Amino acid sequence: MSSTRDFRAWAERHGERLIPEREFRAATEHRRQQLAEGIRASGLSYTHIANATRVGRMSVSRAAKGVEIRQEAFDRIQYYIGLISPRK
Repeated sequence: MSSTRDFRAWAERHGERLIPEREFRAATEHRRQQLAEGIRASGLSYTHIANATRVGRMSVSRAAKGVEIRQEAFDRIQYYIGLISPRK
């Protein structure tokens, strides 16, 4: 029996549910798109964001397009955009 089946059986017995992979992927994609929108809405250049977050400009560019980047880079950009967004 696979570990997924084991967990599914355990979850059913304990009133929990197994979250489908498509739900995890949709949540990840939603977060990526929110960050991309935040970068675009900031009006800041990719270079400015890269310098402020100490993340490579290419990572900022990829994030602005909604493309996957390293989690640490994602977190740094998201944190920075959250800090500057109220000041627009």
